[in-house]
Amino acid sequence: MGGNNKDYDQKHGLALYGPAEWSGDDAGDSTPLKIRIGIVGTGDGITEVNGLCRKLSERIINNFKQPIKAPPFPGIEKSFRAKLVLNDSWNVVLSSGEVQRILDIMNYDRRVKEAATIYADKVGNICRRDSKPDVIVCHQDSRLENSIGASTSPEEKNRTILSRQDRNRINRIKDNLSKHLFTFAPLDPEVQDMIEMQVQQDFRRQLKALCMDHDIPTQILAHSTITDIQKPPAPVIRNNTGNNRDDEGREVMKNQDAATIAWNLCAALYFKAGYSTWRISGLKEGTCYVGVSFYRDIESTNNDMRASLAQIFTDEGRGMVLRGDLFHWSESDGPNPHLSKDSALALLTDALKLYESHTGHKPSRVIVHKTSDYLEDEAKGFREAASEIPYHDFISMRKSRGLYMYRNGSEPPLRGTVVKLEQNRYLVYTVGYVPYLKSYPGPRIPHPIEIWKHEGDSSVEELVREVLALTRLNWNSTGFNSYLPITLQFARSVGSILTRVPKNSRIQNEYRYYM
Repeated sequence: MGGNNKDYDQKHGLALYGPAEWSGDDAGDSTPLKIRIGIVGTGDGITEVNGLCRKLSERIINNFKQPIKAPPFPGIEKSFRAKLVLNDSWNVVLSSGEVQRILDIMNYDRRVKEAATIYADKVGNICRRDSKPDVIVCHQDSRLENSIGASTSPEEKNRTILSRQDRNRINRIKDNLSKHLFTFAPLDPEVQDMIEMQVQQDFRRQLKALCMDHDIPTQILAHSTITDIQKPPAPVIRNNTGNNRDDEGREVMKNQDAATIAWNLCAALYFKAGYSTWRISGLKEGTCYVGVSFYRDIESTNNDMRASLAQIFTDEGRGMVLRGDLFHWSESDGPNPHLSKDSALALLTDALKLYESHTGHKPSRVIVHKTSDYLEDEAKGFREAASEIPYHDFISMRKSRGLYMYRNGSEPPLRGTVVKLEQNRYLVYTVGYVPYLKSYPGPRIPHPIEIWKHEGDSSVEELVREVLALTRLNWNSTGFNSYLPITLQFARSVGSILTRVPKNSRIQNEYRYYM
C-alpha cells in the first residue's frame, strides 16, 4: 500500500495508508492525485454523474454488521488520496433524438450496436480535444439501462437461437467431458462462449472494442448504480425465510451495499486513470506471469478460426494484453484449441518483448498459465521462446466440478488449502473461509481449482503461493479475492472484446482498457 506499508485487506490498507501510488504525508504535506473525469450522457445524466462525484468525496456508510468484510467508505480523498476533477469541456451530451433512435430499434443486437457506435463516436470527440480527461464515464439513464444495459430482461438476453450445428457441437463437448472420472468445465473463452451462448452483441464489450483507437479508458455507469450509492442505508430486518430485506420489504444484496459499490467504483476509476492501486508483496522480482487462452473470431466467415490471447503481468502487478495470430482449429481436432510450435513461439516471444518494453528489462523468470494441456509442439514453442530466460514454469489449471473437500464444523475449507491427489496434481482452494474476515465471502460451496500439469523449475508450494497471490489482483473490485488468478480470470471477457475490435483498429496493450 502507500508508503510501502503492507496490509492483509485492500480496503483496510487503503483507509490506513492510501494506494501503492501514494508516497505523500497524510499529515497534509502532499496534494491528492487528480483524476479528471469526462462524461458522455444525457443532460440529466451528466448532472447525475457530477452529483455522484461529489458524493464519492464524502463518507458513505452501510447497515451491515460486517465491519471487516464490508466497511464504510471513508471518501475517495481519505482512501485513495485522490480527487475527482470535473470540467464541462470534457463532457459530450447524448441528445434526446439519439436516445430515441436507439430505443426505436426493435432488434436487440442492432440496438446494442447502434448505442455502442453513438457512445464511441462521442468518446472519440472528447479524445480529440486539446484538454483531455483521464477516464470517460459513459452514463446510461434508466431507459437505456433497461434497453441495452445489464438489467435487460433475461428473456431478451437469452433469445439467441442456436443452430443445429452448434447444438450438436455442445453435446459432443459435454459427452467428451463426461467420460472423465472428474468432469471439468473448459475455461477457455471459445468453448464457454459456445456452451453458455450469451447474446452476440453486448454493450460493454462492443463499446470497449470500438474505443480501442482512443487513448482514454471508459467506465460504464448505469442510473441504478448511482441511485444505489446515493440513497441512505435502510434498516435491515431478518424475516422468517432468512433473507435480508429493508423496511419496505425489498431484498438487499449482501455484497452490493452503497459503501461497497463506492469502494469498487473508485478502485476502477483510480486504476483506469493510470495509477497503481495496490501491489501484492511476496511475488518474486523479475517474474513475468503469462496467461494463455483462446477465443473464437466471430467476425470470420469460417467458424473454425481461433485467435490466441496472452495476458501478461509483472511482479508489481502491471497488466498488459497481447493478441496472437488467427489459426484454424476445428472440433475434430479436439475440444480445446492448441497452438502449433511456431505460433506458441511467436506468442510467448512477443509477450516477453512486451514485458521488456514496459519494465525496461528482460524477466529472469517466466510462468505460463493455461486451462488446457500443453501438446508437445505447443510446449516446444514455449520452451524455445523461454530458452534465454533462466527459469520457467508451464502450468495447467482448471475448475474442479467433481471433487470437494469438507472440514469439521459448519465452515468450508480455508482459503489456501491444498490437497495432493498425485504427483503434479493438486486441488487448491483459492476461495474458502478467511480467518481475517471471520467468514467465507461467497454464496455457495467453494470449488477448488485443480493444478493438473506442471513442467518447470519452481516448487509446487511456490507456484501455489503465487496462484493465490494473483487471485488478489483484480483492480475492478475491492473484494478480498477472485476465483482464478488474474492471468486467467478475465480471459473470456478480454477475448470477447478483442473479437469485436474492427479491422485495422489499434489494439491497446494496457489492461485498463479492457476493464
